[in-house]
Amino acid sequence: MHSAASALRLRHCSAALAAGVNLMLSSATPAAFQKAGMLAPDGRCKTLDAAADGYVRAEAAGVLALTCLPAAEAGDGSALAIVCGSAVNQDGRSSALTAPNGPSQQAAITAALLAAGVEGRQVHMLQMHGTGAAAEQSCSVCEQRNCGLCV
Repeated sequence: MHSAASALRLRHCSAALAAGVNLMLSSATPAAFQKAGMLAPDGRCKTLDAAADGYVRAEAAGVLALTCLPAAEAGDGSALAIVCGSAVNQDGRSSALTAPNGPSQQAAITAALLAAGVEGRQVHMLQMHGTGAAAEQSCSVCEQRNCGLCV
């Protein structure tokens, strides 16, 4: 989505599709994750919950159709959201595969807020994901308090 939105902002195109697919084509990966204790024993992901105990693997596909705001406003009124800003970041070094890197998360949020030209308190929706690991809870986005999203 970040690349598609950036291409629209730079006027490289007038419309863009952002899509993603996850297929589990081999049982080896989930078996290794289960052995490592990374999967939730009850099959329920509890990201950012005190009861987090792993994540759940699933297959999915999704597509977003993006266009510039003037085109959306002139259209049939079917626009569902406005992307004001986005950012992409690599988590960098952390203590484990499923442990987040708080400063990297904070940098991505700061970059997205700057790109959107808004303050954290103006954000109404945040798209994010987590591993559902217990270690994640200690450095979740809103526990950082200075991320600009928490009031």
